[in-house]
Amino acid sequence: MLKKVENTVYKIHKRILVQNSCVFQDMFSMPPGPERREGETEDKPIVLEGTSVREFDALLSKLYPQYVPGSPE
Repeated sequence: MLKKVENTVYKIHKRILVQNSCVFQDMFSMPPGPERREGETEDKPIVLEGTSVREFDALLSKLYPQYVPGSPE
């Protein structure tokens, strides 16, 4: 699953998002359209508007306890 915050693209496990967010549970339970879903390819990430990299890094540090902001994959 690919998410884009500001100019940063994150690769995140879909399962982690679904387990921790009813918003993502609902989003991923919707039937897919004829085109590829957002977040499945690097050219079509899910863009999170109104969220800063700093805020998203803080979220990831809670979801992934070993996460270090700014570190490579």
